[in-house]
Amino acid sequence: MTSCPDYKNLIDRYLDLDDPAQKAALDAHLATCASCAEYKADADKTMRLLRALKGRLTVAAPIDRAFEQLQTRLAASRRQMVWALSLVALLTVR
Repeated sequence: MTSCPDYKNLIDRYLDLDDPAQKAALDAHLATCASCAEYKADADKTMRLLRALKGRLTVAAPIDRAFEQLQTRLAASRRQMVWALSLVALLTVR
């Protein structure tokens, strides 16, 4: 006899199950076990949400590129600071 934790493991792999006998046993268990049926409903809802979200996500820049962009921005900021300090020094010397 298969226990609910075993069935929940099958639910987690439901889309990958190749054995029709396993799917049939799981479907039969889902018809009689409210806990596992609720677990399957939650898993199905999660998959629907993930599929919907997948279409809205964009690929993020790789971490190396992000660091390069940050480094470029910091260098530009440093140049601006040097120019500003130089200008202040020139104005205060006079």
